[in-house]
Amino acid sequence: MAKHRGRVLAIGLMLTTTAIPLLSVAAPANAASSVCETIASGRVHGLASRPAHVMVTLASSYGSTNVTITECAKTRTGAYSQAWQSAGRTGYRGFAAAGSKREGDGNTPTGVFTLGTAFGRSDPGSSNGYITLQPNSCWGSTVGAAKYNRYFTGACGPADESMYKYVNTAYQQGILINYNTQPIQQGYGSAIFFHVSTGGTTAGCISTDYNTVVNTIRATRPGDVIVQGVTSAVIAGTQGAPNFANGSFVRAADNGRVYRIVGRAPLWLSSCIDGCAGLTNTTQSVIDKLPALPTDGTFLRAAETGRLYRVVGGAPLWLSSCVDGCAGLVNVDQWTVDTLDHLRAYPADGTLLRATQTGRVYQVANGSPTWLGQCPAQGCVALVNVDQWTVDTRDHLRP
Repeated sequence: MAKHRGRVLAIGLMLTTTAIPLLSVAAPANAASSVCETIASGRVHGLASRPAHVMVTLASSYGSTNVTITECAKTRTGAYSQAWQSAGRTGYRGFAAAGSKREGDGNTPTGVFTLGTAFGRSDPGSSNGYITLQPNSCWGSTVGAAKYNRYFTGACGPADESMYKYVNTAYQQGILINYNTQPIQQGYGSAIFFHVSTGGTTAGCISTDYNTVVNTIRATRPGDVIVQGVTSAVIAGTQGAPNFANGSFVRAADNGRVYRIVGRAPLWLSSCIDGCAGLTNTTQSVIDKLPALPTDGTFLRAAETGRLYRVVGGAPLWLSSCVDGCAGLVNVDQWTVDTLDHLRAYPADGTLLRATQTGRVYQVANGSPTWLGQCPAQGCVALVNVDQWTVDTRDHLRP
């Protein structure tokens, strides 16, 4: 789906069909081959067949809109080798977790999908069917309509995709990604294509340079697939927990809970903070794989009260003022802190903290801070700075 109407930004620079170089991706020499090797070894989630071509499209984390696209071709031995590699972009909110893509959310769906009919200004040599776009070419995006997520010709509705509008830019060449096509589920997302890049993100499609799109159209045979998503979600044996940026918002589509990533851990919010900007839809099972506690030293602030906290041994210790510049501070709500979601009531035993004003070093045992005359035998490893007031008032500390 190209960006259009009021939903997204306008299409940028117009592309032509000449002198457009293939975008290469800087990667270790064995990185692409390793991606292709995961296919024959059965490590790609959801890939049950072994088609002639598998296009693997991976992002490093949820919320990232940059992808590396690797075309893996099957050899006579049944192994897969790299045919080409290119850089690309996703929807403006990155990948949705598997099963959580919805109409108009700005996410690109995760999963394994066959490639369907190609389309554009003129057929470059497709062997999988081609639609030459006309002024009345439409793709149905009206939820509830019989033509939802189908190509048709005629008058486009207000929510439908007027494909000819982008025939000289994003849709000069493209190919259907068969997401939500068999069967079609109303509201689960429409018009998911692999098309020419306009230099920015999309509304849910995957885009890359013109030459790569044309080469894909020419090479695609019935049954060829695209694998797309965050590496940890689609390739077995990679890091199990997904990676969300600090301060990003994620929502569990299956229960509606909204979390904010603080020090890599998901802290449940009672209401949106900072407008929940850039909210990413995922599932509760994905969220449950994230760290149980924020990284020690993480700063957070309760937006309603303005109270500053620093995570020490998994517990939020209230600060009277910033220490260490409150670097990377993230806003949450006071309810999150008070209910101790993904937080401890007291720091873990053995935690070391230092009062910056006095230089005193404390070690926590049974929730209580004991002043040490010197660092313990193992040294002051992973010591976290707080202020003396925090220690004196025993916030989230026992007497």
